[in-house]
Amino acid sequence: MKKFLLIFLHLVSCNFFGQESESKLLIEKILETQVLKEFEYAIAAKIDSVPFEYVINSFINNNQRKYKSIRDSKEKIKLSRIEKNFLIEKIKNQYNENWKNDNFKREILQPNEIKKYLEKSKKNSIVYITKPILFRSNSVALTYMVNLHGDISTGGGISQFGFYKRTKEGWEKWIMLEEGIYN
Repeated sequence: MKKFLLIFLHLVSCNFFGQESESKLLIEKILETQVLKEFEYAIAAKIDSVPFEYVINSFINNNQRKYKSIRDSKEKIKLSRIEKNFLIEKIKNQYNENWKNDNFKREILQPNEIKKYLEKSKKNSIVYITKPILFRSNSVALTYMVNLHGDISTGGGISQFGFYKRTKEGWEKWIMLEEGIYN
């Protein structure tokens, strides 16, 4: 029995730490390739619920389990009912998540600090990013990212909600369910 318990604990810890390292690699990839390059950015400690809700509600509130990329209709993913329920549960848990300073090499801003930071310079932007939800043996992840700059009247940004897949070369943007550029 002790041997079984040790093996079980080893497998659980390997899976947990494997997910942590895969999540970190994916976040680094997103920040390296998807963030607006002409701006200096900080990371929001929490997801802003208003735009997040707007984007994810179509995913949560429909019975669909087959998804095509808005970029390339040949790219598709079919989710099992269990996978979809798992993703919805993890998406909803994102509201309770807080980034910490040791998660990034960038400054982490609390919600009450963001407006002042953006107003400090026209070159400042803020990145809202969810913790990637990994599934299918950590080979697929669902994530949401918004990179905003400026104020309400002169600002803009980009947003993405979709799936990434693990390849031999690393994480790759795969099926985007929502994607936009705002000026």
